[in-house]
Amino acid sequence: MAPSEKRAARRRWRARRGELVAAVDRAQEAERLATHLIGWLPAHLDAGMHGSAARSRDRPVRIAAYESTPLEPPTEALLRALGDAGYEVVVPITNPDFSLDWRRLDDPTGAALGPSALTDVPVILAPALAVDAGGTRLGQGGGCYDRTLAALPRAYVIALLHDGEVSETPLPRDAHDVAVHAMVTPSGGVRELRSAALDREVTKVTD
Repeated sequence: MAPSEKRAARRRWRARRGELVAAVDRAQEAERLATHLIGWLPAHLDAGMHGSAARSRDRPVRIAAYESTPLEPPTEALLRALGDAGYEVVVPITNPDFSLDWRRLDDPTGAALGPSALTDVPVILAPALAVDAGGTRLGQGGGCYDRTLAALPRAYVIALLHDGEVSETPLPRDAHDVAVHAMVTPSGGVRELRSAALDREVTKVTD
């Protein structure tokens, strides 16, 4: 795939995001995203999918999330709700080389946790500009999350989107792009993508 194709797609979806954000009630959007995910997580973890090891330990389940920018789907209410529900929330630190480290959200020192921070994380909540039905995630272009997700094949990855950011046509995808397992929107809730999950499982077996 030509790099120009993905750059053009990012331009289109960034422009669309700007239009969408101007028209949404962010407080309401934040509460809906939090409600959907807090309601979905316990059943997912209890089913033993991608997280039984994390729940077997005598410590809170660690969930990877992120602090949203003003244009991204708002995560403030979700982060509070995760903490209130007893999860240990970690959020990314972007290094100069665009790799990610992680810190505990409730740690006022902001200390980096190091490369093993996500070893047993069962669920990763990831940013995206758009996601298609096959689980292809269009990010901002730095490659931070693709490198992180590629190293964590057992983690269940959910992309957070505004309403209107689910692509009805396939998004451009490179060989290094990592499919997400699900997406969540304020109006649609959590939508699991079986084809993406299967793709991740096949990749894990054949690597």
